[in-house]
Amino acid sequence: MRLPCLTWSRPIAPSWRISTLIFLLDTTQIGESHAPFTRAFTRLVGLAFPDQELVLRARASHLQVAFAQPDPVLTRRLSLEPIAEDAPTSIAASISLLLDVRRRAGRGCHLVIFLTGRPADIWAAKLMRRVDPGLRCHLVMHGDVNSITKPRSRHPLRRLGDYRGSIGYARHPDVRLIALEAHVRASIEAVLPAAAGQIDVLPHPCVPTDAPWHLRQRPGAPLRFGLIGIAGRSKGLDVFARVARRVVDAVGAAVDFRVVGKFQPGWQALDLEAISGPRPFAETWLPAEVFEREVAALDYIILPYDMRYYAFAASGVMLDVLRTRTPVICFHNPAIADVAARHGDIGHVCADEDEIVAVVMSLVTAVDPSRYRAQQMNLDAAYRDRLPDALATAYHDLVQGLWEVEPLAPAGR
Repeated sequence: MRLPCLTWSRPIAPSWRISTLIFLLDTTQIGESHAPFTRAFTRLVGLAFPDQELVLRARASHLQVAFAQPDPVLTRRLSLEPIAEDAPTSIAASISLLLDVRRRAGRGCHLVIFLTGRPADIWAAKLMRRVDPGLRCHLVMHGDVNSITKPRSRHPLRRLGDYRGSIGYARHPDVRLIALEAHVRASIEAVLPAAAGQIDVLPHPCVPTDAPWHLRQRPGAPLRFGLIGIAGRSKGLDVFARVARRVVDAVGAAVDFRVVGKFQPGWQALDLEAISGPRPFAETWLPAEVFEREVAALDYIILPYDMRYYAFAASGVMLDVLRTRTPVICFHNPAIADVAARHGDIGHVCADEDEIVAVVMSLVTAVDPSRYRAQQMNLDAAYRDRLPDALATAYHDLVQGLWEVEPLAPAGR
């Protein structure tokens, strides 16, 4: 079977070899951070190009968490190559990784994906593309790109090295960004018009799971509401704490509020007494088994996000919402709106904090089991649309359209 050749704007010399490797790189994430995304996106790439071998280079602690369980799709095709835990995140470090890619890929075309694309990685890819005509690079954007809305340094080199500088200057058609939601691309382009035409959209993939969501026919008692993930003001921890205080004061033991994740610094300044657990609260991740048990026990997930941050970020909590099929209570959120537009009612969208309190109080009084079940079924449909298996064709076609990949159907097409 022919292997996909990633071509570019000028013909490839006949003497060039075609690389059989796709390289995935991450110099940023440590341990549990973004581990589900790393696993899901790697699986997606493996499904999109079933005849290519994959090389994933990242910190050892991150690889250990992301691939604690083997993935049968990637068996014998994925090489996990740890980099030092204290590896730098500089342009020089990323160029060093890309030089190794070129050495191993030979003179043929090769696809490189930075799973966390930082300014240093963007610049490294642009600089390497000047000397490596076979390089095709995708860089996945995460929430820290929201820094484009903040004041910039006056130092010219620091300005060049921030997101505005790295995205806006020295554009190259073979160095492209990936936004994990359509609204993230729109937000970046609205602030930084120079980004237009450089950003591709691929929905945030879910990790396949066998969560027994169908066994929860209707919410139990007490009704349990949760805030998931890294708990800080950008996730609305302050809003969640105030809602919990008001509702618990009104109905007492009929309701249970939980923070399932880890706290960002500054949480001690908030009144968290109405949040029952799991305790003790800490700035470290819960053990995986505790996290899974807690999430599975929630009846609703509350998403009171600060959209000044999440306009530029895909929420990893959305993956927990989808994989557990747990209805949401949230402020207006473009990602939620998109899922609801595609699949129907998945929860309650509120205009402000008072409306969240009113919704929670009404649910404590009476939950409509038929609506709850319909919300679960809609979330199940959305979950299936976000599986790597479902998104693999979209990514294959995206790469093919950008770089004239020779036709090669993904597995299952």
